[in-house]
Amino acid sequence: WWQVFLIRTTDRVGKGIRTSARDALIADSTPADQRGYAFGFHRAMDHLGAAVGPVLAFLFLWLLPDSMRLLFMLTIIPGIIVTLLVYFGLQEQPRTVAEKEPFRFQMKAMGKHFWWYLASVAIFTLGASSDMFLLVRLKELGLEQEKWILLIWCVFHLMKSYGNLLVGRLTDRVSPKLLLIVGWLFYAAIYVSMAFVSSLGLAIALFLAYSIFYALTEPPEKALVVALVPAELRGQAFGWFHFVTGIMLLPASVLFGYCYELYGAVLAFTLGAGLALMATLLLLVVPLPTRPASPATPA
Repeated sequence: WWQVFLIRTTDRVGKGIRTSARDALIADSTPADQRGYAFGFHRAMDHLGAAVGPVLAFLFLWLLPDSMRLLFMLTIIPGIIVTLLVYFGLQEQPRTVAEKEPFRFQMKAMGKHFWWYLASVAIFTLGASSDMFLLVRLKELGLEQEKWILLIWCVFHLMKSYGNLLVGRLTDRVSPKLLLIVGWLFYAAIYVSMAFVSSLGLAIALFLAYSIFYALTEPPEKALVVALVPAELRGQAFGWFHFVTGIMLLPASVLFGYCYELYGAVLAFTLGAGLALMATLLLLVVPLPTRPASPATPA
């Protein structure tokens, strides 16, 4: 078990290192009027991979049922290809001498609006437990066959992918704060509905509709980070954003699982909805001015 723990820990550390740099690269490599679409496109491709990957793995193991080790070894190939594409295909903007000064935290320079935004994100994330609990709810309502769970999961990610493409474009035309508020309210509505639903068919429909929440929130939440901080602090800002969301995810799932185990689905899902509403209220009362985004030459 310790080997699996070490591998998973290393994987999470690697994800933490790349995530902020990746989002900063996306922001720097796209024109200011297309950043919402760029973030949406990135998330769309991520969700598309999450839909196709498990299906390919299922087909591979269906044809070669005793080849789990080989399957994991083969997954290194896409990673190597992507690394080579980034290294040789992406040209970063040259940095000035001032930008090469020794690193230091510049929390005050990011502005109070950014920190209020992060506070609302932290509250929301505390109520945003793992999506696996939604599948647990479906199984609790009678969805037992694994093949149907796989199919629903695949459709769910395809809907998230397409939705991100649509909302990504919309983020460049309307207020990202408004989209985020609508998305958090939609999340609360889905969670309240999942708390009290008793029909398996309706629960499946709610789960698939839940993909709309991701579409409404993933592009604008990144666009708000770019809008609220100076261009030279984007890397730090994305670092704080992913730190806050990452650090809150574990207690979120622990809290949800504890409530689900002891008190049932109604309390657990209602708690998640309540925290989403609290975060929405904070986001509503805090003014989030949009800084003029400095145009960037696509890399």
